[in-house]
Parts: sequence; C-alpha cells; structure tokens
Amino acid sequence: MSSSKPRPAASSSGDLPADALYEVLLRIPAKDLCRLRAVCPSWRALTSDPFFIAAHMCRHHTAPPLLAIAYRDDGEVNSVAISGLSGNIVKRFPSNGYEIVLVNESGDAVRRLTSKGDIIRVARTRLDLVCFNWVLFSQVFWVLNPASGATITLPIDFSEELVHELEVKGMNKWHCQIQSCAIGQVSSTREYKALRVSRIGDRQVCEIITFDDMNNGSWRRKQDPPSHICSGHKMRWVVVHGMVYFLMDFYSTYVETGVITIEPGSIACFNLETEEWGVLRGPEQVQMFVQENEDCSYSKLELQLSLAELNGCLVMVHNIHNISMDLWF
Repeated sequence: MSSSKPRPAASSSGDLPADALYEVLLRIPAKDLCRLRAVCPSWRALTSDPFFIAAHMCRHHTAPPLLAIAYRDDGEVNSVAISGLSGNIVKRFPSNGYEIVLVNESGDAVRRLTSKGDIIRVARTRLDLVCFNWVLFSQVFWVLNPASGATITLPIDFSEELVHELEVKGMNKWHCQIQSCAIGQVSSTREYKALRVSRIGDRQVCEIITFDDMNNGSWRRKQDPPSHICSGHKMRWVVVHGMVYFLMDFYSTYVETGVITIEPGSIACFNLETEEWGVLRGPEQVQMFVQENEDCSYSKLELQLSLAELNGCLVMVHNIHNISMDLWF
C-alpha cells in the first residue's frame, strides 16, 4: 500500500498523468529506479521527494540487506564488493585509486603519493550509499551508489576556517591528521552529510559537508567535540537515524590526571540536522564495572566497549573478558 500522505505535485510525462506516473514508478525496484531518475527533471523531483521515498521503502522493504566489503586482490588492486548475507557477490567495483603530488611553497614537487600498497576502509553506515577512505592517506574519501555505480569524491581540502586557524598558529595544514569520517542522512530533508573528525596535536576538530549526486559541496568548520572522543577504524562510533555517536575517551583523561573526569561509557552525539554536539550518560552498570570487579581495570574496560546499531537502535556492547557480552539499548 502506498503512503497515505499527499502525493507531491509532478508534471505529466507525455500522455501519462502524474498520478499514474507515481504509481508506475512506485512499483519499480530501486536499482532500476536510480537509472530512471535521469530521464527528466520531473522524474528526478518525484523520485527524490520524501513522501515518494517513504512509500517506495514500504513497498520494497522485503529486499534483503547487502554488505559492502573492501578488499585487495593478489595483484594489489583495490576493489569494493557488494555481497548478500549468504556471501554471494552481487557486484564488484574496482577503485580508481589516487595519485597526489605534494609541492613546496615554490610550487616544486617534493613528494608523490599513490594508492599502490594502500588499503580501502569502509565507513560504518546503514544507507543506500557507502562511504570509503584509504588507510594510509586518510584524506581521500569517496561515496559509492551501489545501485548505479556512480561515485562522488569528497574534497580533500580542509575548511577555510580550519586552514585560517592553523595559519594563525603558524602550523601547516598537513599537521592535521584525519581520524574518521561518518556519513548519514537528515530525516527531515533527506540530505546526505558527512562528518569528519581530525586531530591537531592533543586537540580534535570537527568539519561537516552536505552533498548529493550532483554536488559534493565543501567542508565547513563546526564546534569541537566535547572532550576527547574515540574515533579511528575501531567500532567506537556508529550512525543511527541522522545522529553520529562516539564513545568518549575516558581512559586517556584518567591516565593524564589520575582522576575519572569522564564517566566510563559516556557517549558524544552529533546531530546531522542541527549540526550540534551533545553528551549521553552510559549505563550505570558500565560506569561501576571497575569498582565492582577487582580483576578489571579502566584500560581493560576501554577495550571492552564498542557501539553498534541494531534494528534502528543505538546499542552499547560490553564484551566482558571475551566470555560474555552485554548489550545496552
């Protein structure tokens, strides 16, 4: 059954009325629908409308989920495979790789970087788009549409505000080390956004970008994360319904000060719609775990915690000594 909300206005295509066009496109699988978006502006507007997307998802919700897997073959060629849960490969997308030339102030080439020997890493998300970056040269992020095969390369440059901050401090932008990049979709507008967290010395900075399949936008400087957050490739962050959640790094602060100033299991959250940070308290049982278990230390607890998404819910995972596992919703 289609959505009960009013259908968006759309111009007719030839002799086909708008209502009939709506019903026809509603029945087309997502893979083919992505190609049909390029037919004309009215078809693109209709298939991009939030009401249409919601109705299409309700009709085609039985489609099994797919996994995006990055791999490198024996010839050191990096590729991306789209696989079903059974392990059958549905599609393969070879990577174009990268080649970047670093120059000095005089414009002379001083170093050449290529993707040979580098490895692709998949950013954790649950969308119809998949985000990847490289392990060694982490500035290179790109987004893949598995249905159409189209890719978008996000800008490798930093935001103008961040570059200015570095110049004021007499620092080169290459001192800024990118730690993680997460993508998500704003529920109200259906916009895609990517959040990038970088490290400058002992400080973390945050940038965001809004993009679509026609425009990859530019990075914008946002407020720094609250305290220090766990990022990198470990399962310490996850995206759920337009919110990016990070475990807060309570252990590093404890090592520096000798005092627990951040409660274990605390979570920093970034709202992709409002582009603001917030903080959530972790489960009380996690906060008290070290005090109640003599064989556990804060360093061990830090390694035992991770975040996940399960059926649209944020989940904190506590892997206790690799023997048992607690899931906190």
